[in-house]
Amino acid sequence: MKQHIVFAALATLFSLGYSEVDRSAPLKTLESFSKCVEIKDYSGLLSCVKGAKRHTLTESMFAPQAQAFKLSYKIDKSEVGMTNATLSARVYMTDNGNTALGMDSIRFVNEHGVWLIVPENVDAKGDRYISQLVEMLAEPDQIFQKAKTAAIRRTCEDKMREVAIGMILLANKNGGVLKVTAGSWRKAVAPFIKNGSDFMCPFRKDGSFPYSFNSFLAGKSLIKLLDHQEMILLYEGKNGKLEYRHGGRAIVALTSGAVKSVTPEEAKKLIWIP
Repeated sequence: MKQHIVFAALATLFSLGYSEVDRSAPLKTLESFSKCVEIKDYSGLLSCVKGAKRHTLTESMFAPQAQAFKLSYKIDKSEVGMTNATLSARVYMTDNGNTALGMDSIRFVNEHGVWLIVPENVDAKGDRYISQLVEMLAEPDQIFQKAKTAAIRRTCEDKMREVAIGMILLANKNGGVLKVTAGSWRKAVAPFIKNGSDFMCPFRKDGSFPYSFNSFLAGKSLIKLLDHQEMILLYEGKNGKLEYRHGGRAIVALTSGAVKSVTPEEAKKLIWIP
């Protein structure tokens, strides 16, 4: 009971923001931002970022009981003007005793004498740790939707890989030949995969099969096709047309067994006909 009372009191302090946030210069704002991360001052963090929004998901990251992490940095280069600035830094993120090094370029804008960090659209898989956190604070719904989309894409890739392996095993059973057609391949490969749901992309809700076989390969020797590194074996879509449902990307499996997501531009390099 006492512990709950303590947590409630701390939560009130954190929600009010008890650190001194100095935003008088770009470096001061960055120092305050880093300090707020360390002491879990959520309100202080929001005050350092242009357009930052309070959100239950990001707020939970800085709750008193949440896993603590720390951001430290070393400035390599600074460009400061009257209204805009950029600080390039080596950033060290320490989480659960492990430290990762990243390179970041943090942009600032001066609004009425207050320097704020400007959010950017950054790669979630990259090492721009400060910019990633800033974007999360400014566009929480968008960031979590990105994460959800990426998780679904990874699941889809895993499922496609399972089916592709099944197709390779099926071909090996038939002397290396793909003895299937666009209409028969699912039934033929079913014994070689874990379950029928592997035919379904998580995005597809109507129970249909989003994966298709490249019918140009029907009756072809899979071994001979290995020379074509970008030859499509399976794909998302139908009738030879890809469906780009994963944030503008489609999942394809190649005759080598490799699986990848491609944009419309990257898809132009893929081979359909032997």
